Amino acid sequence: MKITFDDYVIGKINALNLTDSDILALDYDDSLTPHGEADACAIVTQIRVVALANKALLPKEFDGEIESNRGVIYVKSFGETFLDPDMKIRKAESGNVIEVMGDGGILSSNAAIVDYRE
Repeated sequence: MKITFDDYVIGKINALNLTDSDILALDYDDSLTPHGEADACAIVTQIRVVALANKALLPKEFDGEIESNRGVIYVKSFGETFLDPDMKIRKAESGNVIEVMGDGGILSSNAAIVDYRE
């Protein structure tokens, strides 16, 4: 499984000015927020790439890794069932919306990049 970010998304991630200890996680059930549902049984359409200050801040459910052209992205391994083996996270053809694509089509038409570092 891999993720390829296009230049637009790489630019958004680079604008976060990540340090060597910062990590990225792929969150799809809002489990990285206080009101999240870490035990959700199905993927939702809001996929987020989340920046965290270090791996110790990840909930234990984030036990998997996906390679990307921006380094390792942490995921919940049980959720890989809902993802595509060859995902692309890119700017949509219209507007400044970020979408997640797989070989089977659009996985999310409104993805976000979120900074949860303090």
